[in-house]
Amino acid sequence: METPNYSGFVALTIRRAKDPSDTAFQAVMRRADNPNQCSAAWEFLVPFCDIVIERQRLAFALVGAAIARAKPECDGFASIGQTLRSICGADADALERESRRLRRLIACDTVEELIPVLRPILNYIQSKGGAVGYERLLRDLLFWGEDTRIRWTRDFFRKSADAASEKAGEAE
Repeated sequence: METPNYSGFVALTIRRAKDPSDTAFQAVMRRADNPNQCSAAWEFLVPFCDIVIERQRLAFALVGAAIARAKPECDGFASIGQTLRSICGADADALERESRRLRRLIACDTVEELIPVLRPILNYIQSKGGAVGYERLLRDLLFWGEDTRIRWTRDFFRKSADAASEKAGEAE
C-alpha cells in the first residue's frame, strides 16, 4: 500500500460504528488504541494503512477507537485546537485548563509520543460533547510535525486573540 486511505477509513468506521448489527467490529475498534488489545483491530486497518509502519498503525487505531466510542452521525471538521477551544466557552479557568492540555500535545515530537497523550484527551473531549474532525485528526497524525503543532495552536488561540482585538478596538 502506497498512500494511507484516511478518508475511506473514517467513512467506513463511522458507518460501521453506527450499525447496530456490527457489534463485533465496534467492540474490537473501541479497544484498538489499547496497546494490550490493539492487534485484534489490525485486520480492519490493513485495507487502509500499512500496519508495519508504526506511526500509521497507531494513528489509525487511535482514530478508529475514538470513532467507535463516539459513534458520530458524520465526521466533524474541527481540529484538536478548535475542539479544545470550543469546550472552554467564556470560562477563563477552562481556557487555562485546556491550554495546558494543548501545550502538552504540541510538546510531543513524534506520533509515537503523541498517541498516549492524545488518547485520554480524546476521551475527555468526547465526554464534554466536543465534535472532532476525525479525518482531519488522522491526517494531522500521519503528517505530525511543526506545521500541525502551529495550526492546532493557532486554532486554539485565534478566538481569544480575535476577542482581545475587538475589545481593544472598542476601547479606542
